[in-house]
Amino acid sequence: MFDFKLLKKETLDELLTPGLDDYGYSVWIRDVGKYKRMERYGRIAGANAVWFHYLNKDLSIIILSNTNLTDLGDYAFRIGKAIL
Repeated sequence: MFDFKLLKKETLDELLTPGLDDYGYSVWIRDVGKYKRMERYGRIAGANAVWFHYLNKDLSIIILSNTNLTDLGDYAFRIGKAIL
């Protein structure tokens, strides 16, 4: 997606531009210190997922889970913090 094979640059730029607070087109954009990241969460029928993509580091963290016992956003944040 970020290499413009799936989306044009203009479309990706629009997707990553927050419109309502820090929410854009189906993703959240967070400016966290020196890192800017895109976040997308999903949940259906017991399956959970989170996708963090650090926009200025070209790093993606994707976690899939079949339990609601873990805060996937917190877990993905901790993984990103450890890597960066």
